[in-house]
Formats: sequence, C-alpha cells, structure tokens
Amino acid sequence: FTFNDTESYIPIVEESLNKDLNRLTISTWINPDYSSGSAEFTVVSKESSFVLGINNVYSPIKVATFAVFDGVTWTKITGTTQITNWSNLVAVINGTEVLLYVNGNLEAQTTLADSFSISEGDVTPIPAEIAVNESDLIIGAYLNTLRSRITLSNHFSGMIDDVLIYK
Repeated sequence: FTFNDTESYIPIVEESLNKDLNRLTISTWINPDYSSGSAEFTVVSKESSFVLGINNVYSPIKVATFAVFDGVTWTKITGTTQITNWSNLVAVINGTEVLLYVNGNLEAQTTLADSFSISEGDVTPIPAEIAVNESDLIIGAYLNTLRSRITLSNHFSGMIDDVLIYK
C-alpha cells in the first residue's frame, strides 16, 4: 500500500483482535517518505491498545517505536537504527514483555509494570495486560474515537507492505 496524502489509511475488522492481546506479534515491511506527513508515522495501530510507528520529527528521528496501553498508562519503546529505506519492523507483546525488532535485530525491550487491584481495602499487585476494546486495527494512521468524534492522526507517508499479525 502506498500512503501519499494525509487521508490514506486502511481499517481491518478482525474480531479476534478485540480480546486477549497479551500474546501478539506484528510484522511488516515499510519504506517511509520523510518529505511529507506527520510528526510521527503510524504503521499499524489499534485505538487505546498499541501503536507501531516511526518518529519523523520527534527525537530520535527516523527510528521505529512501539507503544502499548494497559488501560492506565502508555509504555513506549524506541529503536536505535534510522530507517531510510525498505525495512522489516516486528513488534512483540509476550505477556508483560514488549519487544521491538528492526531487520531482525532486537532494538528495544521492556517489561510492563504491574497494575494494582483494590478490593475490600486490600491492595494486590496484578500483572499488566494490554487494554482491549472493539476498535478496528488501522494501517497507516491512528484512529481516535474520544467523545464519539472520529479523528485520524499520525498519518504514514511512504509504502507499507506485507502486514502480518500473529496471535
């Protein structure tokens, strides 16, 4: 798919992505065009769950990023290799581990912090989980439906190919 203007994106309706996102791998090939587009290029996203993208203006520039949302906070990891031509991005959520690969090399990883449950005055740590919802998977932009208004942001500029998602 080639994304040249700020209105291009592709929604993917897949019910199995509306639950249990704690074991997920996203793989895609990209060739960004930094001459236009947003400050951050979204490659693949699911509203209020995860975003695989590239920094276009924000430092460090032209590197891959992967952010996941646990229902309370976003956790973002950032790669180190500048992406200037065709590159393979792979983002992995493996329980509480979040990993980002560029061209087969592990570039960043983190462990999601535990959440806490309060019940009858007791505070209990519980493992973090990726927030799930009924929103569609979006290729080439980030879709936000806050306050029942649909807005698109962080449009990708360039080419995205061979998007594969494994649960």
